[in-house]
Amino acid sequence: MSVTIEIGAQHPIITASSRSADGLVRRQIFAPGEDLSGAPSAVREAAETYWTRKAIDAYLSALTESNSPTPALGSRLAELRWRRETGGLDLPGGRRIITTRESQAQIVGVLSSISLGLIQEPVEWKLSTGWVDLSADDVTAIAGAVADHVRKCFVAEREVLSQLENTADLSGFDIETAFDEAYAAA
Repeated sequence: MSVTIEIGAQHPIITASSRSADGLVRRQIFAPGEDLSGAPSAVREAAETYWTRKAIDAYLSALTESNSPTPALGSRLAELRWRRETGGLDLPGGRRIITTRESQAQIVGVLSSISLGLIQEPVEWKLSTGWVDLSADDVTAIAGAVADHVRKCFVAEREVLSQLENTADLSGFDIETAFDEAYAAA
């Protein structure tokens, strides 16, 4: 297995390539924030070495340096959006859903599986607040709420970045307050 590290303007990724006995090449791409528990040990070791705070800061800075007069604030904004997007979502009834990228994919997968008749309801699901049995309507509502939450996070990031670019004096600019206001308005 060969493992390469690519840190550039797009994203800091780890690529693992292996060749099977029949000559086929299998390529897997891993990005920061992914659950690497099932990844090959070489990938986990590379992640520990290269996905340092410095590498993540370089990535976030690269996202904003070409289109923002304030790369440091733009980097903080991108990190804030990531934390809010993946930090969970409160649902009606005092329930809380996990919204990591992996959880987002699982929710869509369950919704698709129900729609295709691959699994039957109720679906046993573990929320941040504990176990629940979900109907197809519940899964649809949760998927919609999570999708809307993710959309609002990106809308808020874009709006605040625009504010940063169009504000002459940023000394008193509060990124978190601006993000919260833009998220609420989205």
